[in-house]
Amino acid sequence: MRELCGFEIEPEVRKWLDDLSDSDFKRVDEVAGLLAEKGTELGGGLGGIDLREAGVMVGYHTRWVRPEAPAEDPERIAIREALAFGKALYDRRTALGLSVAQLAERAGMTEDDVECIEEGGTAPTVPLLRLLAAALDADVRLTPGHDVGSLWFEAHAA
Repeated sequence: MRELCGFEIEPEVRKWLDDLSDSDFKRVDEVAGLLAEKGTELGGGLGGIDLREAGVMVGYHTRWVRPEAPAEDPERIAIREALAFGKALYDRRTALGLSVAQLAERAGMTEDDVECIEEGGTAPTVPLLRLLAAALDADVRLTPGHDVGSLWFEAHAA
């Protein structure tokens, strides 16, 4: 088994990646890219290592060795928006010291629904943003772009 900068990809993981549908692979690729590029900003313990530069994002999985996907790919944009939404929700919830259960109760949702959003599995819709902003006593802020940081919840002015 070859190592890539101290990271080892097990055969089971390689097989799992190879067996993913194109849609699921895009999701994994976007999350891996986000972690590789912004891991330390997201609270990860990567110690400033850029995994793409380190070569971890290439190698065993041949689909990682390819030209960059067009930035306009609607499916990739939707994935990035869902990830940004999830991070924004997590950041505001933890800033308020709320548990997943407490936020779910405030919003009239299930804990699974809240966890799914925080994991980047739910697209941000206007009704959902309004519901969660009310539960978080916050306003929703958006900036141009689709990446993490392009959406956040901001506390109401006192």
